[in-house]
Formats: sequence, structure tokens, C-alpha cells
Amino acid sequence: AKAAAGEVPAKRSRKRGKGGGGGKWWHALTDVDPITVEPLAELRYPPFPVRVSEEVTHYFDGRMLAHYVVSTGNFSNPNNRQPLSRQVCQQLDAYLQEHGLAAAKVVEAFDLSRAIKVQHDGAGGDAAARRAEQIRRDATVMVSSLFNFSSRADRARNDGGQGQGQGQG
Repeated sequence: AKAAAGEVPAKRSRKRGKGGGGGKWWHALTDVDPITVEPLAELRYPPFPVRVSEEVTHYFDGRMLAHYVVSTGNFSNPNNRQPLSRQVCQQLDAYLQEHGLAAAKVVEAFDLSRAIKVQHDGAGGDAAARRAEQIRRDATVMVSSLFNFSSRADRARNDGGQGQGQGQG
């Protein structure tokens, strides 16, 4: 049976060590990132694995996943809407740091979202809500800039670098 987009058997989620030959195993993937719809094989860094079951792992552009979940406040797997655990959020922050990508403060946003839910009716929720909103705004700016950059590059490529991409389809 063919796997859905972004689904790969779990055994492929094993990371190769930095010093272990430098193999870019993800270049063999044929799936696209479900957020950006860009081929995972074209990433400069390995995709981020989210293990769904013993048999299935979903792969994402980790940079986009981190900023997406923080900017939306929706801490769930975009492929199946299963909640992301705090541990996955910690792994995502570590992944960003390991690959020299912009920090998204995923764990902090996750914790704040949980604190807001718990403190919704009590005192102290306002500070957590303000901090969560600030982190969400920062992530939204990052996601927007990443998508806008891709859009301009695509338009330039499609119209030969001339005009504003207003040509007929």
C-alpha cells in the first residue's frame, strides 16, 4: 500500500550521525512537506521526524513545522491532527539549534498555551497570554517572510524575472 504524503516507514526515521559519512538520506524521499508543499529531498538539512506509530513516521521541514505550530498555537501534527507532545516540542527546538535554524521557542509556546488553558479563569493568565501572543506574532512574521520569499522566487522563475507575475495562466 502506498503511504500518504509525508508518511514513511518508521525505520527510516533513524538519524545518521554527523560524522558518519555525511549521507543525505532524505534526498531519496519523494514526499513533500505538508506545510510548504516543497519536496523534502530539496532541504539543506534533514527533515524533522514525527513518529505516528511503530510503522509510520511523518516527515516535515522542521523549520516550517516549528514556526507553524507556534504561530497558530495549534500543537498538532498537520497530517493527522494528533496532538504533539511536549517531548516532540523539545525535540523540535533541539533540531532547530542542531541545524543552525532560527529559534521558534516551541516548548515555551507549548507551555504557555497549556498555562493559559489552566489559568483561563484564574489570576496570572494575562501575563502568560501576553507572552504567548508575542511568541505567536514573532513566529507569524517568520512564516510570512519564508512564504513571501518563496513566492517572489517562484514568480521570478515563472515569468523570467520580468513584470510582477501578472501574466495569463
